[in-house]
Amino acid sequence: MMSKEFKSKDNRQEIQNYFHIQNKTLFNHQKRHELQLDPKVLQRQFVKKIKANKWCYKLESKTTPGGDRGETDAFYLKRLLRAIDSSKSIKTLSISLSRTIKLEFNILDESLTELDITARHFQEVSKTIKKLSCLQNIDLDFSKCEGADDFGLFHLGDCLKRLISLKNITLDFSQCKEVSASGFYYLFQSLKRFPSIESLKLSFVMCPGFDNLALWNLSDILMRMTSLRSFILDAAWCENINARGLVNLSCALKKLQSLKTLGLNFRRCSQISNIEYQFLAESLKALPSLKTLKLEFHEANDARLRSLSRAIQHLVTLRSLNLYFVNCFQLTNQGLYNLGECLKKLTSLTSLCLNFSQCENLSDEGLCQVSEALQKLSFLQNLALYFLWCPLMADKGLESLSRSLVQLVCLRSFILSFGDCQNLTSNGLNQYCKNLKILTQLQTLNLAFLKCEGISDEGLISMGESLKSLTSIQDIVISLSGSQLITDNGLLSLSEGIKSLEMVNKIKLHFQEFPEVTNKSPQTICEYLKSLSSLKSCSLTFEQCDRINDQGVENLSDILKRWVSLENLFLSFFGCENVNKQTLEDESKKIKGYLPNCEVITIGL
Repeated sequence: MMSKEFKSKDNRQEIQNYFHIQNKTLFNHQKRHELQLDPKVLQRQFVKKIKANKWCYKLESKTTPGGDRGETDAFYLKRLLRAIDSSKSIKTLSISLSRTIKLEFNILDESLTELDITARHFQEVSKTIKKLSCLQNIDLDFSKCEGADDFGLFHLGDCLKRLISLKNITLDFSQCKEVSASGFYYLFQSLKRFPSIESLKLSFVMCPGFDNLALWNLSDILMRMTSLRSFILDAAWCENINARGLVNLSCALKKLQSLKTLGLNFRRCSQISNIEYQFLAESLKALPSLKTLKLEFHEANDARLRSLSRAIQHLVTLRSLNLYFVNCFQLTNQGLYNLGECLKKLTSLTSLCLNFSQCENLSDEGLCQVSEALQKLSFLQNLALYFLWCPLMADKGLESLSRSLVQLVCLRSFILSFGDCQNLTSNGLNQYCKNLKILTQLQTLNLAFLKCEGISDEGLISMGESLKSLTSIQDIVISLSGSQLITDNGLLSLSEGIKSLEMVNKIKLHFQEFPEVTNKSPQTICEYLKSLSSLKSCSLTFEQCDRINDQGVENLSDILKRWVSLENLFLSFFGCENVNKQTLEDESKKIKGYLPNCEVITIGL
């Protein structure tokens, strides 16, 4: 099908006529005063879902309008909503509006069962949803929203009361700084009407009004939701929460015996002390059916991690565990020892994510404790470990992690990130890569070694050889930076390994601050990647590589032409001072000409 372009100011009648003929259309703003209607895109991504027998539309308007653009966008969206409404078959609707659009959704089909709205204006949405009596799932994103104040939340709460069929509620009021505890009280009171609700997800990031009183009101409501199966609360940077608030929440959690999923984020809530962690730990013990747990806290120390670890080890039904203790300067290897003892008892885990980035006192000894515990988790399918900016990590820790991989043969997804580890060298990476090749069922791999100055070509050669055995990989991300020991030989050896991944459809390679890398790398790597017939998305970044110049960028278009499988291409030479911006723009135009169906983004200086 041919796409059709209209000037936003001049051709309203043409658009109206177009709607009568083609009422299932996806809007996609691509330029400041241009609107593209592309039924082909719609047909590929948003056509009827046969299995679910539902329609799903996503209307997006993300550009910043100029002049009367906001009114024009509202006009277009109203026309499309009327076309959708006429079909009377829409069950699922997702709408994302720009900050300046005001739109009354007074034509939404009352038979909707699922509604997802991201909006920057409050009143219009509140007036509409009260009519959608069949809604079962609602997701309202009002982060940074204009008009989100106590009065607005009062009206929203009044509207929610009318939606008697609701089972799943997601509300995001992040950075709504005009809302006080009183506004949240009105909102939470409306939730009393849903004692049988199954899922509740709330986000109040950087909301000063979400304080102890608001958390107490929420806790009071939670005690009534005995059928709740999933509860997620994001209260990061809510600095007015202290001991009393967390204690009240802990008492409420004990009542939720049917809870399967729990997520709590109190990062940067600096008034929470060790005692409150103990209360929370006790509440976790009272949740025997819990299968998914995600915790993120501020300034964790060994005592706090010990309290949580001793509680978590009793959750024998747990399948997924995510712990985020970023930037915890008081956390030491003793904390990881306690965590390791806990993990050894969670033998049913299938997914594990541990993020200890910027914990400067953690070293190889702590990583060895975690690696020893991983050997007991033979059912793991997803593993993510983050030790970015942990300067004491070295080869011994990576070698111990390598030994644990032998037992993790069921892994489907693996993320490993190290950063600013000056003592981490190719010796540790070589040992790690020897056992990496054992993970033959791996489908997603993400490796990052940032500012690890001891990594050399030798380590990348080993990595490339191990990749040749991982033939099931579909998504791969490799990020390397800050080593003078890495040259073209290392990058090309790594790329040869990637060239063997015949099933891969998404690749992201990020190389930064390699003073020895020359023009040979970008052109040869592109040649290798082009041979991957299943590849649909490619991101290739060379940042601050000063020996790359115009010759490295020139002729990329000739290399990449007729790459018919590619749908998305991202190229960046940011910070490469010897690459001329005009040269990059010329090559970019040629690439876009050769790949008309591919979204191409290039970044120069």
